[in-house]
Amino acid sequence: MPWHAYVYNVLLLSCCLYAAVRGGAPERADAAIILLGSALTFLSYSPPAARFHAVEELVFMVDMAVLVAFAAVSQLADRFWPMAVTGAQLAGISVHVIKALAPDVAVLGYSFALALPAYIMLGCIAAGVYRHQRRLAATGRDPSWIRRCRS
Repeated sequence: MPWHAYVYNVLLLSCCLYAAVRGGAPERADAAIILLGSALTFLSYSPPAARFHAVEELVFMVDMAVLVAFAAVSQLADRFWPMAVTGAQLAGISVHVIKALAPDVAVLGYSFALALPAYIMLGCIAAGVYRHQRRLAATGRDPSWIRRCRS
């Protein structure tokens, strides 16, 4: 496994642990989604010799499922940051589309562009946990989910 995969895994596990221990429900939900999505992505890659030479179709399907899950959290959470996570995931989806439309995109560029949004998502989740803790300290409460009006 390359060194950057170790760095990502350390950041992933640290962020998910931080969210599990200190986060509210939306932070824990998105941390679980990114943890499961990362594991499924790792299992979905093509063999090393063929990796990133064409669209990683199984990774694309995992990314689409993760996008739907992030979008659901962003629609229900009483927070702004889940929308940024969803947007970063959508940017990752667009990388697959670009590779499908322009197969000559460099292997290294495709792999880098697929990985970058995950780091942004981890940063957003960690920032969300931090802000959750600040709101709790300031007001003693921080509603996790939007209350829907019933008429």
